[in-house]
Amino acid sequence: MKIVGNKNFECETCEIGEMPKSFSRKLNAKASKPLQLIHSDLAGPVGPLSRVGYKYVMNFVDDYSNCSFVYFLNEKSNACMGLEKFPADVSP
Repeated sequence: MKIVGNKNFECETCEIGEMPKSFSRKLNAKASKPLQLIHSDLAGPVGPLSRVGYKYVMNFVDDYSNCSFVYFLNEKSNACMGLEKFPADVSP
């Protein structure tokens, strides 16, 4: 959707959906080397639960290679563990 002519456009549906109001990079810009730009998302709770009780999924995607790293979490508050584990897993 492209909205023109109103810089102060406000959309209640967009706010409820937590749509971003600005981007952290230029549109259509792509990383020029591995791990230069990482996209991350936390999803859940998902069902059915895994055998060991994981309810959340944290995903990291390298913008350059589209390589995806997935971490499963018991609680949403464990997201910081995923943020600590990812750099340790990808560092040489």
